Amino acid sequence: MFSELKGYPRSLGPLLKFKELVSKIKKGRLEEIYTHTFDLNPKIVPYIGYHIFGESYKRGNFLSSLREVYEEMGYKSGKRELPDHIAVILDFLSRSDLRDKRARDLAEEGLMKVLTKISRENVKSENPYLSLLEALRQYLQEKLEEKR
Repeated sequence: MFSELKGYPRSLGPLLKFKELVSKIKKGRLEEIYTHTFDLNPKIVPYIGYHIFGESYKRGNFLSSLREVYEEMGYKSGKRELPDHIAVILDFLSRSDLRDKRARDLAEEGLMKVLTKISRENVKSENPYLSLLEALRQYLQEKLEEKR
């Protein structure tokens, strides 16, 4: 199931921990935990621009810049989320060459910093999504190191 992660050992451990934790939680309860974690807690919202700039006009400039980068690099998300949503950024990065300065800066200066901040400062240790955030952070770190 996780065979594609064999080359990324630091991310595999937290991902397996997440799998183990969620296997013990009923689906409805897991959805409640997700909603409480990511939708109702402003310290953990999945929008990196919010974490970097807050509710200021600078976030609007950041969103506009992201749209421009996406367009220049031929990326179309097809999602209805804002361009700074973690899922959109992950999709963009998965289709980008991390040696490209724009993609690398977004990964290092944006996503990595926000993942570190929200997982280490704001997610309680008993929350199963902490392991998932850590797996994601570790995987991205390993990918960035690989592309240096």
